[in-house]
Amino acid sequence: MSDPRHIETARLSLRPIDESDLAELAALMGDPEVGGLLQHGVLDAEATRRLLDGYRALWHEKGYGMFALRRREDGRFAGVCGLWDHHDGIGVATRVAIAPWAKGHGYAPEAGLAVLGFAFEALGLDTVWAVTRESNPDAQRALGKMGWTLKLRYESDGKGLLRFNMTRAQWLARGKPA
Repeated sequence: MSDPRHIETARLSLRPIDESDLAELAALMGDPEVGGLLQHGVLDAEATRRLLDGYRALWHEKGYGMFALRRREDGRFAGVCGLWDHHDGIGVATRVAIAPWAKGHGYAPEAGLAVLGFAFEALGLDTVWAVTRESNPDAQRALGKMGWTLKLRYESDGKGLLRFNMTRAQWLARGKPA
């Protein structure tokens, strides 16, 4: 039986993030164009270490977490995507951060659909959430491509945010990803 935490898509290989990903994760989270768009903002090496430790603990404690994304053709690190417990108490949410070189190639929706499949099929979750800034059109496009439903516009810490969700019923109605 294969491990559902190791996912292959047409172009990406996803596996739980681990120690071997620290340097690439630090570069990703330290980039203002990537880490700067996430709730935690740009991170230094020490903060990235804590983030990785938290991601690894989540896998151990809950059986879900962040996946490292690697391009299948050459193993190049393309970013992270996965599940986490959203800080505002809405429940399990997705998070994605794509490396600058990989933006615009459709990797975010490809990884996002794989993570949703993991959430609904392997974990049996009923609802998954996604939150993005109103000022992040790339994330909004990716969520739209995947079929998410916009549920709420709100403001937090002076930032306009959009909250989307996907239910198991929506997932099953849309069929399997290509």
